[in-house]
Amino acid sequence: MAYADMYDLMEITESMISGLVKYVTGSYEITYHPEGKDKPDAKTYEIGFSTPWKRFDMIETLESQLKVKLPAADTLHTEEARKWLDELCRKHDVDCSEPRTSARLIDKLVGEYIENQCIKPSFIVGHPQVMSPLAKPHRNIEGLCERFKVVVATKEICTAYTDLNDPFDQRERFEEQAKQAAAGDYEAQGIDTFFVDALEHGLPPTGGWGLGVIKRPNILLKKGLTIFFLLQLTTFLTDNYTIKEVLAFPAMKPEAANSAQDAHTLATAAVSNAAAQATADPTA
Repeated sequence: MAYADMYDLMEITESMISGLVKYVTGSYEITYHPEGKDKPDAKTYEIGFSTPWKRFDMIETLESQLKVKLPAADTLHTEEARKWLDELCRKHDVDCSEPRTSARLIDKLVGEYIENQCIKPSFIVGHPQVMSPLAKPHRNIEGLCERFKVVVATKEICTAYTDLNDPFDQRERFEEQAKQAAAGDYEAQGIDTFFVDALEHGLPPTGGWGLGVIKRPNILLKKGLTIFFLLQLTTFLTDNYTIKEVLAFPAMKPEAANSAQDAHTLATAAVSNAAAQATADPTA
C-alpha cells in the first residue's frame, strides 16, 4: 500500500477483521474449540474481536517472561548474541532445529512465551531487524524494524511491515539471507536481483501486508487495498480446529460431509455476498 506504514496497516487490519467477524457471525464474540468440539472436556476459547487489540512488545515481553536482559537489538546479528540466545533456549527447553540462527531462536522463544498468551487478537510488535529482511528499520530504535504480526488463539494470521525501499541496504540483507540459506535455513530468502533493480528505479514509502489466501472472492477496501480471506480465520469462524476441514480445494477436503462443513458453506456464502456488495459499491 503506497504511502502507508505499519501503523496505518495496524489500524486497517483490526478494523477490517473485527468488521468481518461481526458481519459473518453477527457478533464480535466467537467460541472456538482448538482441539475439536467432539472430545470430552474439549478446551474452549471465547475470542473477542472488538477493538482496540492488545499489543505485545516482543523484546520487553520476552525479558519479562524469562526474567533476563536480552542482548541489545543492534547486536543480535553477532555470533556472541547467537550463542547467548542458543544457551537461553537450551536452558528453557525451547526446541529449535538447525540452523540455530538468532532469527530462528528468537522466533521459537516468541512462539513459546508470547504467542501462547494471545487468545484474543493481539499485535506483536518490535521485531529485531535480523528477523525481517524486507522491513524498514525502526524510526526510533536501532536494531529493530517496523513490523507487526497478528496472533489469534495462539495462531499467526497476519504479518505486515513498513517496506524497506533502500536498494543498497536491501542488497546487503539479501546477501546475508543467502548465507543463511546456504547454511540450511529453508526460511531464508535468496538474492532477488529483480526486486533490487526495481528499488533502484525508485519505490515510494510503502506498507507491505499479507494474510493467508483461501480463494476468491476478494473484498475491495475503501483505501483500495484488495485482500483475500484467511484460511486460518475461516477455521475460527466455523469452529473447525484443522485447516483441512475448510480447504477450498475439493480433492483435499475430508470425504465425509459433516455439520462443520455445512457451517463453512454458510460462512463462505455470507463472505461471497459481502464481497459482491463491496465490489458493487466501493463506498459501502
